[in-house]
Amino acid sequence: MKTYAKTPEALARLTPEQYRVTQQNGTEYPGTGEYLKN
Repeated sequence: MKTYAKTPEALARLTPEQYRVTQQNGTEYPGTGEYLKN
């Protein structure tokens, strides 16, 4: 498995939602999923 460095530059490029999900173990908000209406 490949590992990645958490550089400040890489973290700065994340959107607030991407940061919350990847760095704070968040999940997508209810009712906002890409596959909700499938």
